[in-house]
Amino acid sequence: MADQKWALKGNYFEVCRANGNCPLTFGRDMVDGPCANLATYQITEGQIQGTDMTGVVFMIHGDGIGPKFTDLFPGQKGIAEIAIYIDEKASAEQKKILEPFLSTHLSAVMARKILGVKFVPIEIRDEPGRYIISNPYCRQQMTMTIGKDGKTPIIIENSVTRWTKNVKVYNGEWSFTDYGKKLEFHQTSGQVAEFSFRGDN
Repeated sequence: MADQKWALKGNYFEVCRANGNCPLTFGRDMVDGPCANLATYQITEGQIQGTDMTGVVFMIHGDGIGPKFTDLFPGQKGIAEIAIYIDEKASAEQKKILEPFLSTHLSAVMARKILGVKFVPIEIRDEPGRYIISNPYCRQQMTMTIGKDGKTPIIIENSVTRWTKNVKVYNGEWSFTDYGKKLEFHQTSGQVAEFSFRGDN
């Protein structure tokens, strides 16, 4: 994949284990050990190596994140391990490119270990004020937080995450059962945003 430019845009759904807003989201260190998360990426526009990736969905579970905010700076291996799941509806050409790409880009550049890549059915249910996202090993249920006017979502402006925008705060519940793990969290930190990535390698 050397010298191949790529660019991806879409919708980002993320939940972590923090009760309330995750300190890492606000540039602070975790005070009770590393974080864990589950993130879904729904590509609405973009390509890798000239192959259109529009419509592709993938999920990444990260564990051992941080615990220091500086652990997530460029060049740091601030995530102990990740597991990658790609929607089985991706075409054969997309799958051929996505498996090595996601093993070496995005969260993988910060991971010390890749547990594996699996092609699975991924479902995104968009309900009023709520998203439910699942595959055979992972499930996210995200409920929008509403401001004092009773209708407008709570947002995060000028996020420390430079590749997201229009960040809305959600309450999350999620589970992960794979690779010998069985995790389940309730009333945790969550966000829904738009993402934009690009690179030259």
